[in-house]
Amino acid sequence: MSSPRFFVWYLAVAFGVAMAPAFPAMAQRAPERAEPSGGDLTQAFESAQASAKGSDSLDAAYELLGIAGSSQQRNAKALSDKASAAFVDLVQRSSAAALRKGGTTARDTLDQLVDLRFFARSQELTTAMNALDTALRSLFPAVAQALEQRIDTATEFDDQIESLNDYASLQASAAQVLMNDIATRIGSAIDTRLVKLETAANQATDEMERGRRVNAVAESKRARDGQVADATANNVDAVASQLKASGNRTEESTRAPTGEEVRADLIGESSCIETGYHSKPSDPQVQRTHDRECINSGRVPTTTNRCPMKDLSLTCFEKFANNGEKIIYIYHNTPEEDYFRSKCGKEDLIPGDRIPASGATFRGKDTTLAFVCAPSGHEVTRD
Repeated sequence: MSSPRFFVWYLAVAFGVAMAPAFPAMAQRAPERAEPSGGDLTQAFESAQASAKGSDSLDAAYELLGIAGSSQQRNAKALSDKASAAFVDLVQRSSAAALRKGGTTARDTLDQLVDLRFFARSQELTTAMNALDTALRSLFPAVAQALEQRIDTATEFDDQIESLNDYASLQASAAQVLMNDIATRIGSAIDTRLVKLETAANQATDEMERGRRVNAVAESKRARDGQVADATANNVDAVASQLKASGNRTEESTRAPTGEEVRADLIGESSCIETGYHSKPSDPQVQRTHDRECINSGRVPTTTNRCPMKDLSLTCFEKFANNGEKIIYIYHNTPEEDYFRSKCGKEDLIPGDRIPASGATFRGKDTTLAFVCAPSGHEVTRD
């Protein structure tokens, strides 16, 4: 399960970018591009709805939630309601399938639902929040029971500790989404097992092994206390308040609370990002991470479209680890235009008039398009 501290830190940084001007130029002049109509959001909804139909995967849930939030901000209530309804259907179907399948599927689904609960709360999507709460309350007990069985049936001390640490992460997740009754029950179950483990550790005959086990139990207690404290302090309501307060930032918007620069490709909301790999990652967490980052930056993730070509000013190529590559599309009369023109390396910047109508081509051999993070409400180019 993801670290509550990392997730909340990242969420706050990313929403800070989405909610506030991304750099000083944005505070000085607004984009000259006309406000887009709801037609393109409707197209994005239809695509996401088609992806979600008949599926019990939550991959499309991130896009549906982003569309519901964007539509609500644009006062397009009918579209927001449709996207929320599709989101609810998908959450219900996915949680039911997770309960039926159990194991890692149930646990992975629960992790995604916790992430989505943060997004829904931050965008104040009540219908989505209610559906997520219902799903989470059905999954927490099932996942908790499975973890208890894993701890109780483990024959090796280290396996027991590892499973107990996973159980502590589950308690932290419950605390994050303010399900304190569930967090308390999990906490009591953990306490009982910690006492048994500590007793067993002190009974080891070898002195060095006894010391190692006692230290492992103490470290497990310490880590668990830290996780739960972080999760309690940074719960969904607290983070939503922090994000709302951060909406007034301007010059500081490009910096994280630690003073680090926010990733350049997430700056602003008008650019479009295509991500490619030599071979598309098989781990679904990669796509979930992409979609989460995309929504947080004020854009909409899509796997069925390419970036818009209309009004294209320039593109910036960027390589990253794991044989990946990104193409960032920047448009005329947007705040990002001046920024990327100065920040993108000379060899990586290609003027828009040199990009074919079908879109830019990745530089890496055999690199193919995997994900697209498109500006919300703008027209996208069909493959």
